[in-house]
Amino acid sequence: MRRLRTKGFILVATLWILAASTIAMTLFAAWVSRSSERARELQQDTRAAVAMFSTRETLLYLIATQGMTHRGVNLSSGPALPEDRNPFELPTVAEHEILLDGRVYEGLQRVRFSLQDEAGLVNLNQEPTNRQVLNKLLLQSGISDAGERRHLLSALRDYVQHGLERDFLAPSRQDYRQAERPEPLNRPLITSRESWRALGWEQQPALWEGSHLANLTTVLHYGGLNVNTAPQEVLQIVAQLDERKAQEAIEARQERGFVNEMEAELRGGLPMSADPFTLAVIPSQHLRLTLWHPQAGGRGVRYYITVTPERHGAGPWFIDHIHPISGVKIASGADPAEVKHPLFAAPDGGLSD
Repeated sequence: MRRLRTKGFILVATLWILAASTIAMTLFAAWVSRSSERARELQQDTRAAVAMFSTRETLLYLIATQGMTHRGVNLSSGPALPEDRNPFELPTVAEHEILLDGRVYEGLQRVRFSLQDEAGLVNLNQEPTNRQVLNKLLLQSGISDAGERRHLLSALRDYVQHGLERDFLAPSRQDYRQAERPEPLNRPLITSRESWRALGWEQQPALWEGSHLANLTTVLHYGGLNVNTAPQEVLQIVAQLDERKAQEAIEARQERGFVNEMEAELRGGLPMSADPFTLAVIPSQHLRLTLWHPQAGGRGVRYYITVTPERHGAGPWFIDHIHPISGVKIASGADPAEVKHPLFAAPDGGLSD
């Protein structure tokens, strides 16, 4: 009997050991699988980051060496705008440019990028002179109540320049303290996203979802809106066009860029003669570069670049600031445009799907 009990104990212990070993091996296999998958993801992230960096450096080189056209980075062999050029001559066709209107291009190793001329955007720091334009921007963003828009614009103006013809609708410093929010810094905004700090702006999710406000505004360029690079929404607001006419203006500039105000008005239907200081046809020195990779899950990086080819003792560009972004994607049904330049003809680095 004792021998049977011993054998039974040994059998049970053996079964427990086998079960424990099976569980341990299963857990170890799962850990190895997760580690391998994580290593593969890290490898892909690293390769995507290298590809994004290479794309950025290639674009900066082209921007610094190729010059600008009325609507983009020149990719032709000749100068962008010769001194003896006939102002009515057709400019370089679009395939010889990288357009600065925010369209999506394919960079190196399947990287996606877009370049936006800041002159094609609405300046938040010019609230006193841009009040009507900013009011329409807030209305377009879904803030339908006129009183609410007035309060928001007053708060923004006070945040940027407190004490200069202060609007009685602007929140006081006591209002900021009661809301447990930082008080106004009373200086121009450094980024469009900083407008979130103006009291009341943080309560408007429509402005921040999908970086809506940041995509249509600037804090860097002071001057006329470049109708060759402005997004459709901005054209509708600043040029006072309906959706159909704004789309027609974009189609006209896609055929060839507007080389002067007369052509923009006659061929694009833009009211240039109404206020020549409001609208323009040339890019600024401020560019916004957005980079991302299809494998990055909608995450990307946005660079704010100032081009300084004629600045004495400085490089051809400098980066004002950088910040990560999320939710970046190509518009439904749209493929990225191809850059017609040898530097973007490098073989695919083999990033897998």
